[in-house]
This record gives sequence, C-alpha cells and structure tokens, in this order.
Amino acid sequence: MRYSVVRPWLLLTLIIVPLGSAPLTAQELPAFLASLPGRRAQPAARDSVSHPVDETTPAVFGALVGGVLGAFFGSYSGYYLTGGGRICGDDPCGLVGGIYGFLIGEFVGIGLGAHLGDARRGQAGAAIGASFAALLLSGMLASVVEPNDAWIVLVPAGQIAAAVAAELASSR
Repeated sequence: MRYSVVRPWLLLTLIIVPLGSAPLTAQELPAFLASLPGRRAQPAARDSVSHPVDETTPAVFGALVGGVLGAFFGSYSGYYLTGGGRICGDDPCGLVGGIYGFLIGEFVGIGLGAHLGDARRGQAGAAIGASFAALLLSGMLASVVEPNDAWIVLVPAGQIAAAVAAELASSR
C-alpha cells in the first residue's frame, strides 16, 4: 500500500530534478595540484576580490523570507480559489486548496527568494527545482518511516539548504 503512495512522488522527482539542474562552474586547482607536471592552473570561476562578502547569507535570508511570503500568499489564494470558506458537506471547501497553495507557494517562494537573495546571479529554475526535490524527498521519506514532530522543522530547512546550494552552484 505504501508503494502506491511513493510512486507518484518518485515520478515527479525524476521529472523535476533534471529540469532544475545546471552546469557546474569551473574551480581553481589547489597550489600543490597546479604545480604537478602535466597540470595547468585554471582560472577561478569567482575571484575573492570581486566578491568579498559572504554569498550564502543573503541567499539564505532571501529563501527564508521568500518561503514565508510564498506560503502565506499561496495558502490565501488557494483557499479563496477553491471555495473560500463555504461549507461543502462536513468540511470547508477552501481547506484543501489552502493546503495545496501553501505547499506550492512555499517551495516556489524558497527558490525565488534564494535566487533574488543571490542578486539573480544563478538560475531560478535550479533553485526552485532543488526546493521542490527536497520537499518530494521528505514526503517520500515520511511515507515510509513513522515521522515525529521534529520532521516539520527539518523539511523547510532542507529545502532552504538545497535551494541555496543550487543557486550558488549555478551562479555565473
């Protein structure tokens, strides 16, 4: 029975993750490797003089703010687009739409926030795809094992880490 729950998540992960992937940038060889015979020193992709500030902090802050704003506006719009509080049987109509809007707005907001926090140097699709992949991975893991309350905090933290890593890896 659990396999039927995992299969759609796995299919979506296999579709979305390659779409958000980006080519890796070149890195500078360490001095001891550059001095070996047959090796040429490669220029660094980023010069430490041109980027003296830590690039991770603004991207993490942008992902955090983007996730909160995306979750709020996503749940608000999902709630009102699917019924807005009318009673459908025993449940409010907009409740399920609000939950779906929360999830969609949260992973898109985290990815766009990381992209804007990094001053749009990377690829937005990579950051959004990494955030979505982390959400899918946590959903697959939660369907297999018995989650506890600590998982709720770890899911957005993993999404932020994945989105920031993808954004920084894809930056020019």
